[in-house]
Amino acid sequence: MAKRYTDPWDTRLPSSIRIKPDGPTLTTLADVRSFVVKLPEIQQSHPNWLSVAERLLKTTANPTPPGIALTSLVVKNALLMSAILWEEID
Repeated sequence: MAKRYTDPWDTRLPSSIRIKPDGPTLTTLADVRSFVVKLPEIQQSHPNWLSVAERLLKTTANPTPPGIALTSLVVKNALLMSAILWEEID
């Protein structure tokens, strides 16, 4: 039986990240990608967000549990360093 293809961008984060007060909820790697590309260009070019982009590429190339967890931490760090309020939800 052939193995079914799963899009790595559909990989779920360990816990969802809700952007406060009325922002999106980041549940998958695709959600994170969509959020990052909607940031102002000056913010996207900041090293913290460039790290997020790099982690996304590495994680989608090889979506292992440790890689996904690390990506989630890098996203949370970038949010914190950008003073973007968020909360973790299950």
